[in-house]
Parts: sequence; structure tokens; C-alpha cells
Amino acid sequence: QEQEQEEQEEQEKEGKNKKKLSRKDKERRSEWKRREYVSKRKKKKEMGNEKGGQFSRRTGNNNPSRETSSVNLLSSTFSPLSPVSSSNSSLSDSDLEGRAALLAFLEAKMKRLHCRRKLSLCLREWNRRVGLRATEATAEGVWGGGGIEDRSRKSEEERKREIEEEKYR
Repeated sequence: QEQEQEEQEEQEKEGKNKKKLSRKDKERRSEWKRREYVSKRKKKKEMGNEKGGQFSRRTGNNNPSRETSSVNLLSSTFSPLSPVSSSNSSLSDSDLEGRAALLAFLEAKMKRLHCRRKLSLCLREWNRRVGLRATEATAEGVWGGGGIEDRSRKSEEERKREIEEEKYR
């Protein structure tokens, strides 16, 4: 009986200690949770700025495997271009092909995206890399497949004309 009483007393002491600990634990836990939340928010923001982030709200984790981010594709497609002059004569044919391929990729990607914010992020990033003014490459231009591609075709024709003119000189 004495042993049982001792055990009960020990359990009571442990219980009291547990209560005290649990308050500290709660504080620690809430602090930790807050820190984690803040760091996640920071990461999410950085993701948004860098990649047009593939951050999914449901799973809460970054999912790069779903498809390569547009930025990675951009950096691999282009050698960094100097801002495109109004008469696209500085671009080589391979750059134009790369640009057309990139447009096709972005168009496909944007049709899959449901969020217009991501669309504008993609466009802004693309404009920054290629050096076009944001007003020239609007969402309509990409959706319609009109604007930009037509311009690059036109500039190709202009370049051919210039070459022929030089031959005749």
C-alpha cells in the first residue's frame, strides 16, 4: 500500500510538472509555429518573384516537378539578349526560332493556368528577358498568337529585303 501511495504521489508530481511544462511548451510551440509560418510566407513571396511560383495552396509545398518553370526555360532558351531594338535586325534566326518556341511554350502554359496573376507574372518575366516593353506584349497578343510572332516574322522579311538591297548596291 505504501508503494502504491508513493507511486500516486509521484504521478501527481509528474502531472503538476507536466502542466507547468505544457504551458512552456505551448509558448515554445506557438513561437515555433509563428516562425515557420513567417518563413513559409517569405519563401512563397520569393517563389512568386523568382519563378511565377508553382506554390500550391492545397499541399502547401513547392512542386517544381509538375513542369519546368518558365524562368528556367527562358534562361536555357536564350543567350541573354540586349534589349530588342525597334528594327529587330540585331536578332539572329536562331534567336527568333527560340522566341517562337518560347511563345508556344508560354501559350500552352498559360492555357493551363487558371490564375491571371500568374499569367501576368509570366508575361512580365518574358518581357524582361526578351527586352520588349510590357505594353507591346499584352495577354491578348499571346492568347491570340498575334502580336509578337507577327512582328518577328515581319522583321525577318525586312532583314531579307535589306540583304537584297545591299547586294544591288
